[in-house]
Amino acid sequence: MLARNSVRELRVRPIRTALTVAGVAVSTAMLADMLMLGGGIQQSFGELLESRGYELRVSPKGTLPFDTEATIPGWGTLRDSVE
Repeated sequence: MLARNSVRELRVRPIRTALTVAGVAVSTAMLADMLMLGGGIQQSFGELLESRGYELRVSPKGTLPFDTEATIPGWGTLRDSVE
């Protein structure tokens, strides 16, 4: 009985049925697109990080990092106070 009424309603209102089917199709396509886009961005970002490598700076205890000395005015007095 329920199935018969459902089929009858689908036939009686064809525009509503078509719009519902179109809405479900569009939302499914958008969901699939977002999943593929997210996977592509994640893979691209991972490849970018792997290609850049890692930067490791080693400096003796009590000294400033390499480029910090050039950017801080009066770094010599700061260095002396750290030592």
